[in-house]
Formats: sequence, C-alpha cells, structure tokens
Amino acid sequence: MNKTFFFSAAPGTKKSAFTFVEVVMATVIIVVGLIPVFSIFISTTSDISYTIDEVLATTYANELMDAIISHSYDEIPVSIARSEVTSLGSNAFFQKLITSLSQAKPGFKRYVEIIALSAGYVKPQNLSSYQQKKFDRLNKLKLVRVSIEYKSGGRPRELNIGTIATCE
Repeated sequence: MNKTFFFSAAPGTKKSAFTFVEVVMATVIIVVGLIPVFSIFISTTSDISYTIDEVLATTYANELMDAIISHSYDEIPVSIARSEVTSLGSNAFFQKLITSLSQAKPGFKRYVEIIALSAGYVKPQNLSSYQQKKFDRLNKLKLVRVSIEYKSGGRPRELNIGTIATCE
C-alpha cells in the first residue's frame, strides 16, 4: 500500500524554505525601513497638536478683543492692570463680558490690560465743533492688550494681540 502525505515533497525533489537567519534579516530590514515612517507620524502628530493649541489661543484672544472693542470708548474702563479676565468679575464692565465668552480649554488663561493714552497734542483755539470732535478723537486713546497663556508640547507659550480704541 502506497501512502502519500498531503503537502509532502515528491521523492527525489529538493525541499526549499526560508532559514531562520533569512527571516530575522528580512525582519530587521523591514523594521529599519519603517523607523523613518514612524518618526514622521510622531512629528506630524505633535505639529498638529501645536497647531490646534495655537488656533485655540488665537480664537480666545480674538473673542476677548472683539468683546471689548464692541463697546463704545466711554464704556471701556480707563485703566486695568494686566489681570486674568476671570479675576475681574467684580468690575461691572467685565462682569457682563465674562458671561459672553466661551469656556476656555483647561490650561488656557486669558489676560487683559487697558492703558489710557494721550497723543499729547495741544488744542488749538477757535475750533469748530467738527474740528473739536476730530481733535478729541486724536487725543483720547486706550491701548487694549490681550494675552493668552497656555502650554503646548510641555513648553509655556503666550499669544499677544493689541489694538487702540479711540473716541467717536
């Protein structure tokens, strides 16, 4: 009786297979080739995270700045030392403003500073009411600075924007 085994080589033929050394070498070559690909994925992920944090900081800064300058010159406080916005809840102006701001992501802090400025021009005599209004606009200024502090990639970051408010 003739017995044959499935997948067995026919008598007299040479069996071919990969040796253990060949398998190990192929694995090493594949791993070495994939290291740069994985490093690109890792750096891209950290770049995306940094970009998201930067966009959030810009959004928070613009939102706060828009909320402040949407008010008239006389409504904006004359002077506010650099303070975290949430600490200004006792100020009537900021009390309303804080409720209109979106919830900031944990780790992001909003700061504001307002400084009253004067261009220092000496008022000429005999100005018409129109000229008086224009002169007052040139001579009354408020510098509004907004800062957002946050951490990105484990490093502290700060985004600053500013504008000058004038009377109408």
